[in-house]
Formats: sequence, structure tokens, C-alpha cells
Amino acid sequence: MTKRNRKSSAPVFLRGLPFLLTLMLFLSLMLTMTGPEAQAESSGANAEDEDLPEYSILLSDAQSSSSCSSVIFSGSTVTITETGSYTLTGSLSDGQIIVDTAKENRVRLILDGVSITSSDSAAIYVRSADKVVISLKDGTASTLGNGGSFVQTDENNIDAVIFSKDDLTIKGTGALTISSPAGHGIVGKDDLKIKSGTLSITAARKTLSANDTLSVENGVLTLNAGTEGMEASNVIVSGGSISLQAGDDGINATWLSDTTRPAIEISGGSLSIVMGAGDTDGIDSNGDLVITGGTIDISGSSSFDIDGSVTFTGGTVIVNGQQVDTIPNQMMGMGGFGGMGHGGRQNMDGFPGGASGVGNVFPQGQDGASDFGGQQPGGFGGRNGMGSFAAPNIG
Repeated sequence: MTKRNRKSSAPVFLRGLPFLLTLMLFLSLMLTMTGPEAQAESSGANAEDEDLPEYSILLSDAQSSSSCSSVIFSGSTVTITETGSYTLTGSLSDGQIIVDTAKENRVRLILDGVSITSSDSAAIYVRSADKVVISLKDGTASTLGNGGSFVQTDENNIDAVIFSKDDLTIKGTGALTISSPAGHGIVGKDDLKIKSGTLSITAARKTLSANDTLSVENGVLTLNAGTEGMEASNVIVSGGSISLQAGDDGINATWLSDTTRPAIEISGGSLSIVMGAGDTDGIDSNGDLVITGGTIDISGSSSFDIDGSVTFTGGTVIVNGQQVDTIPNQMMGMGGFGGMGHGGRQNMDGFPGGASGVGNVFPQGQDGASDFGGQQPGGFGGRNGMGSFAAPNIG
């Protein structure tokens, strides 16, 4: 006997229940992905700061005020003592913002077109916090400055317009101009991150400095430094547009941390470096250099000075108008080629060279006048020791 298939006896509306449950789960996931945290990320705000209580601070030479009762006012000094997100408006012609909270607290400063100058200290001083985010409000331009001197008021050597003892992040879609005629632009004693924003910094000394890691992820940076442009134990550039003029090295990775080997990593962005005359380097690492992307354009007498390894696997490198396929390493500390009679006047680890001392072993090489001299295309030094000896590194 032929068996007939039984039709489901379940009501019609229940037959579609699995489909409806699947659709509801999908919609729930979509709402989660486009919820407050995702919206905050797309707007440039730090999602981890969205749950912070929000306050306002109005700056004024006459009398500053705040919606937060824990903010302390002492003359023209405004001290933030509690976690929170603080929107700053107004101006101080000679004042200071201090963040001094418990070490586990996070603070967000939203600069809404403020103007703050301190005659003898930092305009913004982070004395204590877990992390501070400075957010540049969209469509606004803020200015921070120092009047020309730094007078020490505590155990910290405050020497920058923005000085932070703890992790500092700068982001947003607004603009910030910093002027430091006597010191640095921004100093972070831990990590310093530039995530976005338009920054213009002019400093008598360094424009950006961090003890641990200095990273630039995005933004438009115009840096004019009297000494080094960017300095830290580790310098990481993964994006953004950086235009840098420096009296000394453009980017310098050096031993500022006992636990971190100096390194410079460039994987993206556009970087233009112009150095001053003299013993200056465009990119100087006391450790390693890794270039995997981005565009680097260096103008100056010495483009690279790398003590450690060099990895060059991607990106575009231009030195004095010419694109290069290898990194011309100046090899710091090897000025001895100039000091051993090959025309250089500089020393090799303390050995005199050129016209005297060891240099007289090859008197014909003095000042680069002979075949061994740096004035010749293949010379070993000339007037600047290793000045014209370039040792290429192949990535």
C-alpha cells in the first residue's frame, strides 16, 4: 500500500517561526553594530570615554566657572580633580589647565575654540591621571602658548606647552595651534598618540616628544622645531600628512626608556622633512628602522643615520629630490674614516683626524683634496668625517 506524506498539522503562523527568530537575531546584531559605541567611533569620539560624566568649563581672565563642583579655581589656574569629559570654551591670557586626578581616572578635554597662554609654564599640564584625551571639536580652532619662560613649581620639569606625566591622546576634526618660544611643543612622559586633527606647532626645541611611544595615525601636522621635530624611544607613523622643519634631527628614536630598544616604524602617510645645516639627520635611530609604506621626502645633508638594522620593503623614499631604492645610511660613529687620513677633520671616537694626529698617516688626504677625500665622488669623508660615505642598506 502506498504511504502518503502527512501534511504538517501546525498552524500556518508557527511554520514561519524559525525564519522570524533568525530575522530578529540578525536585526539585533545590526543594532549592536550601529549603536552608541559605533556611532561614537565614527564621530571621532573615543568610545571608552562615552560613559564619562559631562561637564563644561568657561575660561575667563575675570572669573572662570564650571558646571562641575569639584573643579578648583585659584586665580587663573583651573584644576580638574575628577574623572569626566570637560568641554572648554573661552580664553585665558595668562593661565593654566591642570589635570590632577587619581591614577585610575580618565579625563577628556574637548577644546571648543579656546585660547590659553601661560607666561611661565604649560598651558595644559597633566600631573596625574590614567589617560587623558584632548579632543579638537569639529569646526573650531584653538590656540595654546607659552610666554617665553618655564618656572618650575613642583618636582616635574615642565618645559612644554602641553606637558603630560601620563598617556596622552590628541584627536578630533578641529584645529590646534601651539607656540612655544622657550621650550617644547607637546611632551608626554609615557605614550603620546596623534590620532587625527589639524596641528600646527612651532617650538624653540622639540615639537613632539614622548618617553615611550610617539605615534601618528592620521591628521595634518605642520611642525617647526628648533631642535628635533619628533623624538621618542619608539616613533610610529602609520598615516596622516606631516610637514616637518627641524634645526636638528627630523625624527629621532633614542634611549629614553630602560626597557625599550629605540626604533622607527613607518607604514603609511606622507612625511616631508627639511633639516637645518650642520650635523643633522632626517631620520635618526639609535636602534632600528622599518619602512613598509608611505611617502618620505627628505631634504638635507644627511638623510638617514641608523645604528641598528634597516628594513625597507615598501613605500616611496625621496632624498634631495631623487627617489632611492635603498636607504643611504650615514652610519653614526664611523667618522673615523675621515679621521684616518682620508680627508676628514672630524674625530673617530676621540681620535683626531684630518690635518693632525692619525690623519697625518695619509697627509695627501687632508681636507678631501686627493682621491681619498670627501670632495671626490668616491671619497671617504672629506671635511665632515663620514659626511660623504653612504652605506646603503637593502631591505
